[in-house]
Amino acid sequence: MKRSLIALGLVGACAVAGCSGSNGKAASTKPHRTATTTTAPAFAANTKNTPGTLKDFVGAHSDATDTSCVAGDTGWIATGRVKNPTKNAAQYRIYVSFLDGVTTVGVAESDVKAPAGAAANWKATVGAAGKDLHCILRVERAAV
Repeated sequence: MKRSLIALGLVGACAVAGCSGSNGKAASTKPHRTATTTTAPAFAANTKNTPGTLKDFVGAHSDATDTSCVAGDTGWIATGRVKNPTKNAAQYRIYVSFLDGVTTVGVAESDVKAPAGAAANWKATVGAAGKDLHCILRVERAAV
């Protein structure tokens, strides 16, 4: 991928600078274009929102407790609790990254509301395979 970007950058630089070929004629200024399609990676299929898009959110990783990641029949399941330390009801978005070593093999989102000063359970699943996956959380909280 990097080589393609570098090559395209050199073609673009020649177009601006007027590079010449060895025969003294100007090099082609039209970069070769190929059709590409992009789709969301399957491992992120269980997310509904982009992290950081909850209105007026704060990071709330310390609100999350009792987190576990276990293999299920059709993938991996993460569960846990969030305890709302504020005086207002809160909306939580918990993004769970399922990792095999340092490689992310799945991302899932769990949305849950917690009353003021109370706790709520959450659950996130992903159809990832692997024997010894571990989970990392991103927890966002916003007043309801």
